[in-house]
Amino acid sequence: MAENKLFNRIESIKIRNISKKYGEIKALENLNLAIEGGELLILIGPSGSGKTTALKTINRLIEPDNGQIKINNHDIMNFEPVKLRRNIGYVIQQIGLFPHLNIRDNISLIPRIEKWDKNRINDRVEELLDLVDLPKIFAKRYPSELSGGQQQRIGLARSIVMDPPLLLMDEPFGALDPILRKQLQIEFLKIRKELGKTIVFVTHDIEEAFKLGDRIAIMDKAKLVQVAKPNELILNPKNDFVSQLVSSHKKFMHMDNLKVKDLMVELSNKYIFESSKNNREVAQKMKKNGIELAVTVSDSKLEGIANFNIICTAKNKDLREVTEKVHTFSPEKCLSEAVAELKEDKNTLAVVVENGRPVGLMLTDKLLLELV
Repeated sequence: MAENKLFNRIESIKIRNISKKYGEIKALENLNLAIEGGELLILIGPSGSGKTTALKTINRLIEPDNGQIKINNHDIMNFEPVKLRRNIGYVIQQIGLFPHLNIRDNISLIPRIEKWDKNRINDRVEELLDLVDLPKIFAKRYPSELSGGQQQRIGLARSIVMDPPLLLMDEPFGALDPILRKQLQIEFLKIRKELGKTIVFVTHDIEEAFKLGDRIAIMDKAKLVQVAKPNELILNPKNDFVSQLVSSHKKFMHMDNLKVKDLMVELSNKYIFESSKNNREVAQKMKKNGIELAVTVSDSKLEGIANFNIICTAKNKDLREVTEKVHTFSPEKCLSEAVAELKEDKNTLAVVVENGRPVGLMLTDKLLLELV
């Protein structure tokens, strides 16, 4: 996959004195930032802070008024913009799949423009579907047949089809249901290990930033405020704005005084399905509600959980046939004991059960971020 490659790998990205104005409004003011090859750098800040503008200057979707950006010590202004963008993966919140094209053709759009042969395209599409944990039969489906989470996975697959060494992601999970968003974050961490790429990731969610980022660059009012590793931001915030954003006042030491119910995610009815339901009906409701996790019950009593992808591939069966067992806790259980159990069993999710009925979910990543 060496066609038209500008970079085989990213050694560094150097942003120097970049500014951008729209009339009298400053979108970026004298931004200086060095991004290391292979790292996942988070850009975070309130709306209008300049984070998305900064991201888009890297692939020249926005041209700065002044300053310079170098990738591997090459000024990006010396590259033809379209060629530059084909060497940089780009994932956005709106995904941007073409509704009239099936998933195979959505993923392989650029390879077809580059005149790859059919077998090579098919192999690459299957490889990427496997990477993003979607069944290969999805290649023939259309975007309207997929859930929001599945569409976002396809957006990621399409962005890396040409194997770019650099990936830009602009709030890719921001429009998803909160629980689905956390599931995709966990999946993305696994995918990231396999990809080994340099990633610049925009978010407004500090939990997401702490979960995913190697370093976090905090922006406010078009300026870079502080860039550091997550633990450094907690221990040494530069100012009150950073301290408030990262909640540095919270301490892990309070864990023994909390119960599971204090930090569980309340489980709304849209997640709960009777195990006797047909998978086809369940899949339709899950897609409509934008979720990918079903909590299965019998006579309102917990039976387990089921994954949307598995439900979609077993539509002629009942939900109970694809239900898996899950770790459970009482709402009154000591939080420190619950976290220790999940860590020992290497689980990231548990269902909180009261009188046999599911009332909440416990996600270890969320808990740890709440407590630090």
